[in-house]
Amino acid sequence: MNTRFVQRGFTGPTDERDQYFTCNDCGRLTFEIVSRTVRDMRLGQFRAGGIFRDSSRQTKYTISRVLKVGMNEFLLYVKPVLGRRDAETRR
Repeated sequence: MNTRFVQRGFTGPTDERDQYFTCNDCGRLTFEIVSRTVRDMRLGQFRAGGIFRDSSRQTKYTISRVLKVGMNEFLLYVKPVLGRRDAETRR
């Protein structure tokens, strides 16, 4: 519940390409929107219903929507895949 929301955008307080929440208690980052280039899309083969892996944080996300914006950018709308441990703590 104690989180900080970082909105995607090139104007305002941040220049973030991605949109995410950060837990103020544990420091964990959870993506909501991830920006990818055309090259990334070809290499990663991202599609709605697929999986996006954040290897640096050892987290998996389900891709709920892929939106093309501009000439060289795609937005992946993602939701965390809950592991068994995460599902048990939410009960």
